[in-house]
Amino acid sequence: VAQAAVGASPRGSTPRSVTSSFGSNLKYRHVAGRENSKERTFFNLRPDTTSMDSPLMACSSIFWAVPWIGAGGPVYVSPVAESAYGKVEPTAPLVNGHRASVLALNFSPFDPRVLATASDDCTVALWYLPEDGVGGAGLGADDAALVLRGHTNGVRTVDWHPTADNVLATSSTDLSLRIWDAHAEREALCMRAFPDVLGNVSFGRTGALLATACKDRVVRVLDPRAGEVALESPAVGRNLRVQWCPKPGAGAPDGGAEEPLITVSSGTAGKRELRLWDARRMDTELCKRPVDQASGQLFTFYDEDTGLCYVAGKGDITIRWFEISATEGAAIALKSNDYQTSAPAMSGLCMLPKTACDVRNIEVARFLKLTTDTVLPLSFRLPRAENLRQYFQDDVFTPTRAPEAASTAERWLAGEDAEPLRVSLKPEDMMNLSEKPAEAPKVAKTTVFRSELDEAEALAKQREEAFNRLHSMAAVREVYHPNKSMGVARGVDLATQDDEAVADDEWDD
Repeated sequence: VAQAAVGASPRGSTPRSVTSSFGSNLKYRHVAGRENSKERTFFNLRPDTTSMDSPLMACSSIFWAVPWIGAGGPVYVSPVAESAYGKVEPTAPLVNGHRASVLALNFSPFDPRVLATASDDCTVALWYLPEDGVGGAGLGADDAALVLRGHTNGVRTVDWHPTADNVLATSSTDLSLRIWDAHAEREALCMRAFPDVLGNVSFGRTGALLATACKDRVVRVLDPRAGEVALESPAVGRNLRVQWCPKPGAGAPDGGAEEPLITVSSGTAGKRELRLWDARRMDTELCKRPVDQASGQLFTFYDEDTGLCYVAGKGDITIRWFEISATEGAAIALKSNDYQTSAPAMSGLCMLPKTACDVRNIEVARFLKLTTDTVLPLSFRLPRAENLRQYFQDDVFTPTRAPEAASTAERWLAGEDAEPLRVSLKPEDMMNLSEKPAEAPKVAKTTVFRSELDEAEALAKQREEAFNRLHSMAAVREVYHPNKSMGVARGVDLATQDDEAVADDEWDD
């Protein structure tokens, strides 16, 4: 696909190419994926994979959950910890408080034990899970912390507010979008501005705005507190999904110049595509990239700390990631790399919070892949030189979202937009890579060899010069101080010397 051209040149005559602003230097192209062995997975599962519009799975830093096959709306919840790996027994305890199938589920970003489940029975239930997991006979309808009622048809999506505690957004086949104040146990807002069912909902960085992907193939940006649709896109494509790409510390309202929207959809002839949009002006996309040619629903998982957007689809075995860059009036998505998982294909996928990553091994992302009977942990790591691994990679692990609310439902509904709280991932016993002591400049082996050869030649020359100097001194001394003790050659006549030799017959027997 040709590079997107957006914005004007300094002279205002011709469009400015995106590549001239961003280049093509990919920081994460060498990220490598790896998956656990069979023994270190969750297997013998019975997940309900009939829902095709959602990723099916949800996870927090300590739990993961998936809809289960059975009467009512059962959900299986398991700890993420390695100690929980192994076979899941058919009689495993479940969370079952609905009267129809669970179609969507989501963990609170502020408490890893709070799970929201949305069901075809028109209700949303909130569960406070035991710290050591669901045990015994499981949890039933009477164990739900709260049940939200108001939708008149099945609930298809449930999403938590990113900064305000106890605020949820849900959408339903009754063509409504509702905002709930769970603390007050009430419906706070309701919007009916959609001609068809919503495929998904995404909050902006502060939660001031919402983006929705509708079955009519249109993306809408909403101001939920005003009850208004701020912007609409042209028709995009089938199987449409949308997600904000927030930038940490942007300090501007949601949808600023550096926070585009990303969509995935299916186009003509089965082409699946990724697009970037300016949330302030959605008449045309900023960038379009082909993903592949297939029919499954695509899902996006955006990591705002690295700017990586992971893309995977139901029925796929490949996870791709794109590096997203945006500035005023321009944005680009560059294909970085991909990882092919083992068979069977994915039925669902979820990404763990950044606080669950192993920063010591430079793990930039961790996923759980759902198949028809297994949950397989996946790890994505950035290679670094061995002598650098002892340092905390502060160029990769910037302060991430803290599992703590920056506002309350009451304050947000009153108009407050709080920036997300952030926390450092740096272990106390590690030094920042940026603070690493300077190393002596490295010298090439050829330079070292040349230097040693020059030193050897200089030493040989020095020895030769010393020998020649001593030889010259000896020759001068011989001229002025002759040695007369060595015969005629030295000025002595040997014939004048007495011959004191003894004859043979003079020796005693």
